[in-house]
Amino acid sequence: PEMSAVWLLAPVVLAASTNSTSSNSSQASQSLALLVHALCFGIVWLLLAPLAVVLSRYGQASLLTRHRRALHTGIMSVAVALSIAGFVFSIMIVSLGAHAQQDDAHFQS
Repeated sequence: PEMSAVWLLAPVVLAASTNSTSSNSSQASQSLALLVHALCFGIVWLLLAPLAVVLSRYGQASLLTRHRRALHTGIMSVAVALSIAGFVFSIMIVSLGAHAQQDDAHFQS
């Protein structure tokens, strides 16, 4: 289950790397890495973490009482795996030089 997001994105990564020219390859890789990074952390912090907290807090009053702990642990395990993947993609962004560009909004004064 943790690797499903990575395997779903693999064809996108392959297509982006084979369809771009060598001059645009770095920029396309940076954009794709940023997109995957944003998706990973967006899914973790906007969906999985709140779902696990709500399940842990309010799951006692539902039909999921027996499986509440297992669901919470499973959801948080997927969240940790996606967080690690998002961190790896942030390292890729930096190594590709996405933040070294002069037109990067983070570094403009």
